[in-house]
Amino acid sequence: IKNLKFMTFFNYQKKNRILKNTLLNLRKKINYNKSSKKNKLVIISRSKSRRKLINEHELYKSLKKYGFKSYCFEDLSISEQINLCNDSKLLIGYQGSGLINSIYMQKGSVLIDITNKYIDNYIYPILTSQLGIKYYNSKCSKSYKNLDGICNVVEIEKIVKKIIC
Repeated sequence: IKNLKFMTFFNYQKKNRILKNTLLNLRKKINYNKSSKKNKLVIISRSKSRRKLINEHELYKSLKKYGFKSYCFEDLSISEQINLCNDSKLLIGYQGSGLINSIYMQKGSVLIDITNKYIDNYIYPILTSQLGIKYYNSKCSKSYKNLDGICNVVEIEKIVKKIIC
């Protein structure tokens, strides 16, 4: 990819046309599953990862009533992950590599990134802003140095209600 070296410095890329055009061109190269349903409400499960959202089950239980489904990306192929993100109206996940697939979400869709205070990573708000994807951050109410965390379920549900209700 031409000028890929510029993509490595994400903190300085908020208004970078090269980054935006690279992302848009990458998205154009994907053959999305046209037959799948759009507007999915998705929680990315990290249950098999060594870095865990300890109260993930509680979060899912709270959001299931809105139509959310939980998917373990470790069980999906890259193609399935990309298509799931492309079909998502709202995607929620604990900060990690699975969220990079948010670049395949449609313009106007929403990403809620749950973060541990011990991970200093600004990639997702920059990438989503380049693509017209709305971004929300929810900091863990309890962060552990082993990178496990406990999310604020009430806060996340408030964000979800604001978006879908």
